[in-house]
Formats: sequence, structure tokens, C-alpha cells
Amino acid sequence: MVGTPDGRWTSLITPGHYVSSFRFLLPSGIPSTVQYEDNRNGFGAEIIYMLKVRICDEVGSASARSNHSLNTLVKVLLSRRLNFTVRRPFDIHSVPMGLMPIIHTEDIQLSCSGVAIIDMSLDRTCYLAGDNIIVHLETQNKYSRKIKSISCELVQKITVLANKFRATYTVISVKDKNPQGVKSRHSKDKIMSYNINMPTQVTFLPSILPGCRTLHVTYTIFLNIKFKLCSGKLTMEIPISIGPATNSSNLEKINSVPNFNRPLRFPHFNRNGDSRNSIAREQGPHVHSKFSHEGCAGLLCCFGNDGIQ
Repeated sequence: MVGTPDGRWTSLITPGHYVSSFRFLLPSGIPSTVQYEDNRNGFGAEIIYMLKVRICDEVGSASARSNHSLNTLVKVLLSRRLNFTVRRPFDIHSVPMGLMPIIHTEDIQLSCSGVAIIDMSLDRTCYLAGDNIIVHLETQNKYSRKIKSISCELVQKITVLANKFRATYTVISVKDKNPQGVKSRHSKDKIMSYNINMPTQVTFLPSILPGCRTLHVTYTIFLNIKFKLCSGKLTMEIPISIGPATNSSNLEKINSVPNFNRPLRFPHFNRNGDSRNSIAREQGPHVHSKFSHEGCAGLLCCFGNDGIQ
């Protein structure tokens, strides 16, 4: 039996299969669906969308429930919920400075060894979840022998604005205790280069979440270069962005979006003649750096390569 709520019009439905089509216009500014779970650190985040459908009986039933959407009392005969996915198109080319390389140069005074020039570069500022982040380092060959270890950490900082929750997690950690560089063949100077590979996962929580007002995510690469003896340690903090995965093979992943406009990888830039492009000493987002000397006796440092190693 169907009809108007006031009972002025009713009609008897004969047995059969009936289909009612409903359409909803989603707001243009809503964020994409996100389902992220970090079991190692015990953190998870979700942005989910749900469609709720109810079939209701006449008004004023003794077993009525409150239906806030109709602002009246109805008897719910059947209720169903269905989750659906929202995927906003993502284009890395629309990210400000997203394709700009990050270049930073440090001139550091090594104890009793002179001034070492360290060039650090990344091919771009914004990466996609699932990409390999390659940190490229270069220095003079004579100073490369003084490098004791190179380590890289990708640190994720999460802020939930609703309850002011803040947390910092290390999602990638790579360390080479005895790095073996590669000599450059295209430079007149004796240059040694190092590539530190940091593979990301397609399930990474993106730091670019258009439309999301409750979750703020940032990523920073912490690069540490330790030198032998008393020469010290160089630390760099490199801010980057991570967008959602956009590979066609990853479209079934939770945080993927249907856009295949991926960037081209650029060559590594440096000021030692390996690139065809000339660049400044720093390019892209600002890199915070700090150099600290190890606390040991000054006389011990002066033995150099002919003394204590």
C-alpha cells in the first residue's frame, strides 16, 4: 500500500519487482576516499562515504523511529547502507613547484682537511605514492674517503585538526655504513656521486588532500652524513610532497585516483659539469641544514690519511 502521509490518497501495489532510481549531486569540493592504516606505528585514518536507504511504513506507528531527514516519526521496515568511493582527479603539474628540482650545496670545514663541497639534489619536489625517491649526493673524491655513513629517513607528520592530535612517524629508513660512490666520467674534477634510493608504497597517506579540512600531512627527508674521525656530521631537512598513486595498475588501490598524467624524471643537476644545465647553489624549497663537529681532541684529527683512520 502506498500513498500520501495524510491518507488522502492510497494505492495497492500488486506483487512484482519494482525499481526506483535516485540521483545525488556530490559537492565539488569534497575530498577523495582515503583508507590508511599504519600497523607498525598504530595509526589509521579514513575518509569514507556511505549511502543509507530506508523503506518506511505509515506515520504514527507504535514501533516508530526518529527520522531526522523527514523530521517526523516513521516505522522503518528495511534499512541498508552502501559504501561508495570518491576519487578526485589529480594532476601533479597543478602542484606549485611540484616538478621543480631541489638543489642544495654545502661548503663545510672538515677538521684539518680543508673545505668539502657537498651537492645534494632531488629531481622534483612532489612525488606520487609508489615512486622511488632518489637522493643524489656529490663531493670531491678526496673528501668522499672521509664519509663514514649516509642515512636517510622519510618522516611523516600528521595533524588531526578536529581533536588537535599530532604525531610524527618514520615511514622509511635507509642507512649505508660504508657508502661506495661512483666516480664521475663527465667532469674534469674528480667527483664522487652517491644515490640513496627510498621506495615509497602506493598505500602511503598523501600529503595533498584537496577538500580535506580535518587532516594535515607533511613529509620531510632527514639526510645525515657522518664523517670519519673528528670531522663531524652534516644534517639536511628536505621538505617534499606526496600525491596519490596514479598508475593504471594501481587504480584498485584505496588511495589511487584515475589520472595518468605522471611527470618525467629529470637528470640530476650539479655545478661540477655533469649536467647540461647551469644552476644556482640552491633551487626549489628551502633546505634546512646543520653541521656539527664531533667532540674529540684536536690533535687526533691532524693525523689525516697517513695516521689513524
